[in-house]
Amino acid sequence: MIIDETVVEMGNADTPINQPSFKNTLSAGDKSTLALAFFMAELAKDPHKAETIVVFDDPFNSQDHYRRTCTITEIRRCGIGVEQAVVMSHDRHFLREIWDLPLPPEHRKALELVAVGKRDTVIAPWNIENDTESDDAANRRMLNAYHAKREGEPRDVIQKIRPVIETHIRRIAPVEMERRQR
Repeated sequence: MIIDETVVEMGNADTPINQPSFKNTLSAGDKSTLALAFFMAELAKDPHKAETIVVFDDPFNSQDHYRRTCTITEIRRCGIGVEQAVVMSHDRHFLREIWDLPLPPEHRKALELVAVGKRDTVIAPWNIENDTESDDAANRRMLNAYHAKREGEPRDVIQKIRPVIETHIRRIAPVEMERRQR
């Protein structure tokens, strides 16, 4: 492999630290991407993959937007060819991007680990759509609920009006908003 015009060998445990190798040259994102690629290549060769349950444990780590998109695409592709794919991550927005893929609702489930007391944890349903919505979407949802059903505390609702209006104006007149903020 050549990185910035430098030949980089894979190396091994005996490779000197001052010699370019995967261990000391690749970024965390590069290493993560390479590991995922090796895993996916092995899985593609597995004659029993249709009966396989695949677990991805934090597959998105230190990656740029392009790699993030490619990782999501590969996870989806993998999920189509195996019995079941499980994706675990601390990045809830990454999980939301996977959740938003065009899959039948009966073929997906969002779960979370919930602390019970000081020592126990349970697996429970996770409302991924509410938990990952933007502040603006949450504010608009609250205003709509108050308008349609009188749900919510008036004081809380009042505090959401200005941010919703400002966000809306930023979207429809970004140049004007920028000019006024100077």
